[in-house]
Amino acid sequence: MPNDVRLLYPRQLSTRAQLLKLTKEKIVDEAIALLHERGLKQVTLRNLADRLDMKAPSLFWYIKNKDELLCLIDETIFRQCVESIPTCGTWQEWMHAYGISIWEAQSKAPDIPNLITQVNLSDQTRETLFELIRDKLSVFELDIKTAMKIQASVQALITGWTVLTNARHAERRLKKEFSPNKEDVSSAMDVLISGWETKIQHHQAPLGSQSKPIKQLA
Repeated sequence: MPNDVRLLYPRQLSTRAQLLKLTKEKIVDEAIALLHERGLKQVTLRNLADRLDMKAPSLFWYIKNKDELLCLIDETIFRQCVESIPTCGTWQEWMHAYGISIWEAQSKAPDIPNLITQVNLSDQTRETLFELIRDKLSVFELDIKTAMKIQASVQALITGWTVLTNARHAERRLKKEFSPNKEDVSSAMDVLISGWETKIQHHQAPLGSQSKPIKQLA
């Protein structure tokens, strides 16, 4: 065997072994770590390949392009937010924990507003995530359409606050005065949930039918 072939062969074996051990989930986990450590601009296939000690073209076995990578990051972060919520006794507790979970995830990455605005999840992915949420909320005596409206308002509150205070064009004073801490977020969640409770009470079934699901809101 020629010397040049003997020199290349171990490297080929090493690369193949890495590919066999690699999974799409591991790639996404490393990409999320890269996002937290270095920001969205540095989440490139080349930098990701360096973290995984491999060549960037090898990643194309798992990821089509950077757009798909960003979608997978966004989907994974959101899925982790939902799945990390502990068992709750009421829908109010769940919504509160949901909001805190989203806020904590978004607070870890200062570039999260840019990720949110750049990613365009497919309809299939969105429906999969909606189904995950519906499954979590189905245990409560709350009309599912109403429940989905409430969770959407929770997302809007937290994500809107994050985008407002972390966007690049935001003034330093705005970031200083309006960047929330966990206590602020918790208080805002309490107010939002209280408002939904009031609205639901106005649309509740008559007294004596507490075991029935709450009527759907218009």
